[in-house]
Amino acid sequence: MTEADIQRYMAEAYSLAEYSPDLSNQNGAVVYRGFSKIGEGFNHFYPGIPVTQERPAKYEIAHAEEDACLSCARSSIKVDHTAVMYCPWAACKRCARAIIGAGIRMLVVHKERWDTFVQTRGEGEAWAPNVDEAMTWLRATVDIHIYSGAITAYQGEGILLNGRLWNPATLEFAPRVETVGK
Repeated sequence: MTEADIQRYMAEAYSLAEYSPDLSNQNGAVVYRGFSKIGEGFNHFYPGIPVTQERPAKYEIAHAEEDACLSCARSSIKVDHTAVMYCPWAACKRCARAIIGAGIRMLVVHKERWDTFVQTRGEGEAWAPNVDEAMTWLRATVDIHIYSGAITAYQGEGILLNGRLWNPATLEFAPRVETVGK
């Protein structure tokens, strides 16, 4: 796995994240075996599941990591120990189960995306311990590679991170736009 590969595959995961209807946190994931993509996913609602931004119903959204694992299954693609998932940030327990259960043995995450998540998550958020526990599970079974640096291969406008547009190529948030009332 070269830096150019990581750049390309992580940029692809970020580009997939742009399709997410989640107005808070967009995420994408791709699964590669060698140079062949075998799965991809992003946060979205499957057909028949009501689309909402309201909590707790919002959590019925399919998560990127879980969706990428399921895309392999839908295509009858066997995932083995050589499969690598590229996903900008760490998984929740639901996604950790999917990654471990699918047999993926390497996960590449983006340090700056993860750090930005940790720095901007609110104190006492109910799901923060869920993510922390998921990382414990993953560390026990999956080789986690933390890539650090701008994803210069990414060409998009950015993804939503805690409701603000963040660009992985510049590692910066877009300026807040203030609206003036009439």
